[in-house]
Amino acid sequence: MNTPLVSIIISCYNQEKLISNAIESVQNQNYENTEIIVIDDCSIDKSWDILKTHSSSMPNLFVYRNIENKGISYTRSRGFKLAKGEFISYLDGDDIYLRNKIEDEVVFLDKNLNFDIVFSNFNVIDTSKIETKYISELRGHIFENGVELKDILFDDSLIRFEMFRKSSLDKLKMFYDETFKVYEDWEFRIRYALKLKIGYNSSVCSIYCHQNNSLSSNEDSIVIYRKKVIKKHFWSLLKNLNGNSKCRLIWFSNEIRLAYSKNKNIKLSQRILNIIVFALIAPYRLGAIRLSLKHLIK
Repeated sequence: MNTPLVSIIISCYNQEKLISNAIESVQNQNYENTEIIVIDDCSIDKSWDILKTHSSSMPNLFVYRNIENKGISYTRSRGFKLAKGEFISYLDGDDIYLRNKIEDEVVFLDKNLNFDIVFSNFNVIDTSKIETKYISELRGHIFENGVELKDILFDDSLIRFEMFRKSSLDKLKMFYDETFKVYEDWEFRIRYALKLKIGYNSSVCSIYCHQNNSLSSNEDSIVIYRKKVIKKHFWSLLKNLNGNSKCRLIWFSNEIRLAYSKNKNIKLSQRILNIIVFALIAPYRLGAIRLSLKHLIK
C-alpha cells in the first residue's frame, strides 16, 4: 500500500482533561506516516503545558498557540495552512480516532482517484448524559456512490473528520470562513461540495463528543448563522441541486421553518413575507407556500 504523509490537525481550547486522549488516538494509528499539528486557541487552563510536554517526546507532533482566542474557524484553517501531507484530516481536542481511521481512508482515496474527499461513519457520544448511549446510525448502504450536495444540505451534521487530498483543498479560495462562529463546518462543506467529489467509507472510524454547552447549542446563534449560510450560498445552491425541483422545494421550506419559526423577535407578518419570497423562487409556487405555512404553524 502507498503510504504518503498524512497531516492531522487538532484544535484545542481548555481541554486539559481530554487533549492527551485525542493526541494518543492519532499516535496509536495502524498507519504510521503522520504529522500531528495541534493548535491551542489561547487556552486558560493547563492545555498548553500538556501540549509542550507531549511535543518534547513525540518527533511527529508540532504544537502552536494563538496569541489570542480566535475561534475554531481561524484555528483549524491555520492548521490546514501548516499541513505538509498529501492528505489532511482533523479532530477537536475532545474527539477520538479509532485505530483504523487513517489507514482506511488512505486506502479509499488511493483506490478511488476520482474522489477528492472521504468521510467515514462515526459514533456520537452525548457528554451531557450520565450514560453515553447515543451512537450514530450506520449509514453504509446509503452513500455507496458518494455524497451529494443535497445530502449535506438536509443534514448539517452528516459529515465529520473528513480526509482531504491537499491538492483538492488548494482549489478552494479559502478553508474555513472566519466570520462564522456557528455552522462554520456546514458552510465549509457546502462550499467544497459545490466543487469537489465526496466519497464514503462505511467503517466506524471515529468518536465525536457532543457538548450541549457549546456556542453551537445556543438557539439565537443557530438562527443567525444558519440564515447567514443560506444567504451566502443561496444562488449557488439554487443552481446546483441537479434540477431536482422537489428537493429544492422541501429544502427551502425546511430552512424557513428553522430560520424563522423559532425567532420570537420577528413579527408574524414579516415571517409570512419571508416565506412567500422564498416560495416564489422555488418551483411549484403554490405548493411551496402551503408547505411553508404548514411548517410555520407547527
